[in-house]
Amino acid sequence: MKKAIHYTRSEIERIADVTDADIEIARDMWRRYSLPMFRDLIDAPLYGSGERARIAWDARARRYVYTSNGYRIPPIEIRNHVIEPFLTNVRLAMRGVSARLQSGKITIIEWQREMYNLTKYSQLAAALIASGGIRNSTKTDYVAIAALVLALLLFLQTFALDIEAGKQLLNGTLLSRGDLYANAGRDAYEETGRRGEQFYLGSTMERRVLDPNAHHCHTVDDWTGCPELAELGWRPIGTLPRLYDTPCRTNCRCHFEYQ
Repeated sequence: MKKAIHYTRSEIERIADVTDADIEIARDMWRRYSLPMFRDLIDAPLYGSGERARIAWDARARRYVYTSNGYRIPPIEIRNHVIEPFLTNVRLAMRGVSARLQSGKITIIEWQREMYNLTKYSQLAAALIASGGIRNSTKTDYVAIAALVLALLLFLQTFALDIEAGKQLLNGTLLSRGDLYANAGRDAYEETGRRGEQFYLGSTMERRVLDPNAHHCHTVDDWTGCPELAELGWRPIGTLPRLYDTPCRTNCRCHFEYQ
């Protein structure tokens, strides 16, 4: 097998940067992989602007609003009904890329480039949705999102080098490990929402809420499990671990609430 691209950290940082061109690519990815009824959410107008739209963004409440009745949609509803189907389709696309690597149809370098793109732009799209869409996000938001993207791309570089070294076999674990990078869109959505609650709405407390339908991880050594974190109740905002910083990693289906 040919070698992977050995990106330096500075090169990965440049890849993670969010430019205007990246925003356009993220918009295209959102429209390709999201449910048809939510494809316009990435370009949601500001609520009260007078622009006609089924769903708009209320910047004061940092919530999407159904313009027909004024219902403000809780973030967890957006995640469950909008973000999750999008990530399912991204996950399928990533599995397709890995399957082509397994069958020898593409090289590890081609796999690496496609996975970098799918990871970066799915993360970016999920975070933009949490920020109210492209038209309601700022350059400051882009910088914060780039930091989220960088963390995933650094992990992905290790993934590629493990394939090159033979540490990662081209079997079913290649697909399941790849799934983690699609699932990380949940964290991008939640972390962007957490930043918005803290810096735009002034929330000071947070709590972790378990998904009632999920299988939950438990504490392993010094790695605190989701039920144990949920039992902590309200904590100062920014002090609870991110979604993937638990034994279930990016498979975590918890969400945060704020006050």
